[in-house]
Amino acid sequence: MDYKFLFIITSALLPFKNGSFHNLSEDRLNQTLQTIETVREKVPNSTILLVECSEFKLEDKYRKMLIKSSDIFLECCDDDSLKRTYENLHSNPNQFDFGKSILESIGMRNAFEKIIKDKIFLYHHRIFKLTGRYYLNENFDINDYCSRCLMNYYVFNVCKFNDKNLEYFKDLMGIDGQLTTGLWSFCSTLIYDIYETYKKSIQYMDWVLSIGNSIDIERCLYKFIDEKNIVNMKVLGITQIHGPTGEIYNL
Repeated sequence: MDYKFLFIITSALLPFKNGSFHNLSEDRLNQTLQTIETVREKVPNSTILLVECSEFKLEDKYRKMLIKSSDIFLECCDDDSLKRTYENLHSNPNQFDFGKSILESIGMRNAFEKIIKDKIFLYHHRIFKLTGRYYLNENFDINDYCSRCLMNYYVFNVCKFNDKNLEYFKDLMGIDGQLTTGLWSFCSTLIYDIYETYKKSIQYMDWVLSIGNSIDIERCLYKFIDEKNIVNMKVLGITQIHGPTGEIYNL
């Protein structure tokens, strides 16, 4: 069977928080281009949908490079909910670590809307989400996803909490784990399901912030996706660069 894959890559070339390890757009641009390059190398026939979630419109020279490197380019700076989230973060920048999860989730919601509107999902068997500035490494093998057994399933790395410091989430919100969102995927038959899940998650994150608490998309997806529909992938095959410190992790 000739499997077709779509990769949604999320990006924010203009960083919100001063002091980020990668605080220059040129650095972030080159890392994002490297993300795309690793997908081209590992999955040559894939389609790449790049979602840009910066607060402001990119300079033409950056936009042209991203358009050229991707198959579909989606810039979200004019989205009302994205603007509102940035305004709230400017008022309370200490919430940025959780607020950026909302920003990325808004970008993902917009990507799903485009995929549905343009019926892109009909031409792909499986859809991946990959965080920009993360790289597919030698442990990633697309053949792991070429299976009918994954039809109607999500593939995530599932983490259960065993740290008493995280009992806050379990006691207050009934959440005892999280799903790794640096790289995950779903069968294209689930596009409407994940679209509704993201809308629900964004509303939930907004509500939790409004009562003075915090939650991210990793824990929201764990809460709202039925675990019976998830295949747990222990080794994802991605390399993560941690923005504030520049540390590198393999997942």
